Amino acid sequence: MRWWDGQGWTGRRAIASTGAALPPLGPQFARLGDLLGRLLLANVALSLGTVLVERVVHREVVFQALAVAAIVLLLVTGAAWCAWQWRMAVSAPDRLRREPHLHIGAWFIPLANLWLPIQNMNELWHAYEPHDARGRGSSINLVVPWWTCWLVSAVGGALGLRTLLQGEVPDSYLGIAWGLAAVLAWFVVRRLSWRALLYHAELG
Repeated sequence: MRWWDGQGWTGRRAIASTGAALPPLGPQFARLGDLLGRLLLANVALSLGTVLVERVVHREVVFQALAVAAIVLLLVTGAAWCAWQWRMAVSAPDRLRREPHLHIGAWFIPLANLWLPIQNMNELWHAYEPHDARGRGSSINLVVPWWTCWLVSAVGGALGLRTLLQGEVPDSYLGIAWGLAAVLAWFVVRRLSWRALLYHAELG
């Protein structure tokens, strides 16, 4: 167990989930976190832009172009997210239930990807959360609200794409749901990245 004593981490355990010494996180990880944050904000901007366009433009080709841009941006964001989460899992200060490669693989397992990713993210959240001497964390867990919005937006996005392929215009609430999910994801990434970098800076 390790906790925050008001000045730094105490009682820390420098052992990764593999049982080896923790690979330190430094400037390269910080750049990765910043890149992921910018990509998530780009998703927010594209989502809000799509909602605004829907109010003034009613041409199918415009919505198709926006859908392609959203899919490409989502794939790039997903790749950055996987790299970021893998690095977080490799250097986690607590032993995790699943190996780092399973943190990534969980996203691609049908049906199981409805709950395994949130379990993994919850574990990372608590692994890097500062605790007091009684083992209690002090921050509000943002993983659950983010995951709820992500599921809603993912289902809505699939329905919206189907609607678009049928030659109709999707409802604007889909863009709003995705934008909200991206905002919450940004908060999760920034919070966890800051904690991870702080923890490893204290180790050094």
